[in-house]
Amino acid sequence: MALDSMSDEEILSLADPDHGQSDGCAIVIDHERHMRDFSDRRRPGAAGIIWKQWFAKAHRDFVAEMLLVEKDGAFLVDHVMIF
Repeated sequence: MALDSMSDEEILSLADPDHGQSDGCAIVIDHERHMRDFSDRRRPGAAGIIWKQWFAKAHRDFVAEMLLVEKDGAFLVDHVMIF
């Protein structure tokens, strides 16, 4: 199914496992595991997701942004940015 034909809830359900994967790899230095679900930077038909992010050692909230893309039937992370 293409991202542009999915509901917001369907897209968010795709992002949740990737978000957890990225968080765990940020703690453990494992570049290959961290990059496993990332794309080669294709953007047509992408979906952007923005959420409020916090970290246990930080004393403030951040804004996080993820761009999901579809490639060969798989949903991949193009990039994640935290502001």
